[in-house]
Amino acid sequence: MIKDKRTTLPIARIVEETENVRTFTFRMDVKAAPGQFIMLTDFKGGEKPFSISDNMLEDGKNGYLSVSIKRIGDFTRRLFDMKAGDIVSIRGPYGTPFFIPGKPDEKTPEVVSKIKPADFRPVLCGGGFGLPPLYLLAKRLLEAGVPAKNIKAVGAGRSEADLLFEQQFTGLGIPYTGAAESLDDVSAAASLEGGCGRICGTAAEALTEIATETNFVYASGPDLMMKSLIPQMPQDTEYQFLFERYMKCAIGICGSCATDPGGIRICKEGPALWRHQVEQLEDFGVYRRTASGAIELFENRLAGRDRA
Repeated sequence: MIKDKRTTLPIARIVEETENVRTFTFRMDVKAAPGQFIMLTDFKGGEKPFSISDNMLEDGKNGYLSVSIKRIGDFTRRLFDMKAGDIVSIRGPYGTPFFIPGKPDEKTPEVVSKIKPADFRPVLCGGGFGLPPLYLLAKRLLEAGVPAKNIKAVGAGRSEADLLFEQQFTGLGIPYTGAAESLDDVSAAASLEGGCGRICGTAAEALTEIATETNFVYASGPDLMMKSLIPQMPQDTEYQFLFERYMKCAIGICGSCATDPGGIRICKEGPALWRHQVEQLEDFGVYRRTASGAIELFENRLAGRDRA
């Protein structure tokens, strides 16, 4: 598939992950890297970007691509009314992907460029529906030779019902920690021995428990969640964060997804940004811009929360 041209095709399968999150799968032979995204339209009102949660390139007949979508507005509500066989249109994939050890490029910081897969010990941390893109990353890390026992996954949500992809990660042999602000059974919150279990708390609190031996952190989710992780990382830990901003063109022309103050374009230089790029962002965890370019402040629901 040519990246800047559309492919119109039916939805092959829809899986309900939670009440408000579904995974849409399409039969298509397209090679996508973890962290990249597609632009999708239902022909009824514009198009939206969605991160890729799974991908396999096969023989021209059996390849597939999946995106996991949360119902949060008119566009996604229309998608949730669709069924397998209904027609949509896709262009992409776009964007700069996540780092894979053993496959550095010119943008890879020197401190991690020489890390061998066997010595790579990452935490994959997703807040809300930010975790599914990290599932494709986990598969690519395993393919690159990173041992499953070296990888830890953290899924965070407001309740246990919001925790995503636990079976997918554990099916790969990767320990999974679920961090929920409320647990159905508080007494069931076990210790995180080996990086598995439940905690009543946030993604940052889960990371505090399991990050002692990590040497890299990948994260995807709300700005405030990702920013809360930084103080909990071991000193000088390198990381990559997957960012979400309003997008129109997805190819770096319109500037609607540019960040302040340097103009890093999330669709082009991102959506996976390195630590040194994140440290340049004045809007990180503070605000983002709407379709009109107006500033929309992030609201920290957990500010002043007493965890005692």
